Amino acid sequence: ADKPDLAEERPGSMLVNNPIVGQTSVVPPSTDDDMVALREHLIKQFLEIDKYGGRIIGIKEMGKLNVKAFEIACAEKFRTTKAADASSKLYSLWQQRITDVSWNPFHTVTVEGNHQEVLNVNDDKLQELKKEWGEGPYKAVIDALMEMKEYNCLGDRSTVYELWNYRADRKATLTECTEYMADRVQQLTVVKRRRSRRTI
Repeated sequence: ADKPDLAEERPGSMLVNNPIVGQTSVVPPSTDDDMVALREHLIKQFLEIDKYGGRIIGIKEMGKLNVKAFEIACAEKFRTTKAADASSKLYSLWQQRITDVSWNPFHTVTVEGNHQEVLNVNDDKLQELKKEWGEGPYKAVIDALMEMKEYNCLGDRSTVYELWNYRADRKATLTECTEYMADRVQQLTVVKRRRSRRTI
């Protein structure tokens, strides 16, 4: 049988190379507050030095529309010369619309006696978008709205940043972020050394 991953022995544990004993050790997880603080610190660092990363690990604005969905929809409907302009206008319209607090495409339903706020897929604006521009832009808007709901920013439609693994299209883990930052530092160090050699 395959040897289990040491990091799976305890939830939240991290693998750390110990140069003293020459082996990999399991570090117990920190408190939830520590993890939240670390995540917030990493977000600030990415925003300051490398906002969107190398499109592998970077920052994602939760609730921001996927522009490609609008580009594809307009490319199918217009000639090339008009598609870009139409896409830009349509994207801007809907990005503005989903940040408008006066539009609330959610409603409350009762499930087994519990009240739940769910997206109203029959909302007039959403149905109009789907009918005129197809599934792509419609899904992009729904995804953005659900992200806003997940991150509790529907009330004021404020911007919330998240560490994102663009390759896997999901929230990045703290381990992935620190490894990515370390890799970038290593790359910069190599470049600096090469430049130093050229000047000698």
